[in-house]
Amino acid sequence: MEKRALAEHRPSIPFLKAPEVSYDLIIRVYLPNYVEFPISKNLTTEGEVTINMVVVQATNAIVLNMKDIVILLDKCEARSNTVRLTITNINIDEHFDRVTFVLAETVHIGQEVSLKVNYVGFVNDKLRGLYQTTYTDLKGKLNLVLL
Repeated sequence: MEKRALAEHRPSIPFLKAPEVSYDLIIRVYLPNYVEFPISKNLTTEGEVTINMVVVQATNAIVLNMKDIVILLDKCEARSNTVRLTITNINIDEHFDRVTFVLAETVHIGQEVSLKVNYVGFVNDKLRGLYQTTYTDLKGKLNLVLL
């Protein structure tokens, strides 16, 4: 039963090829020992990404992969050219690490769409997403690095 449920969430063969897409990313990372900030922000991030895409199949939903971030729901915006698209719902599927932005209207093949998502994230040590590790420099000082 589990295999069948997983198969239902996989893309069909025609959509395995990635559509035309670009990302504009702004990210602020709060690391200790660089600048002053509230301690509650230690090892966190604030980000804004605008994803520009061309629609390959008529749809009213945009599905993205996500892991270890919190989407700021009131700061998300979708547009087609200069027209704002209404986001009616944002569904987060933690089991499959996906988020679906449901639109009030259908977007069509060839239409250019941009989706702006604001989020906060967490620097982890699990070798996924934005994670931390350390190294020792030539003077023997332990330094924190993000990858």
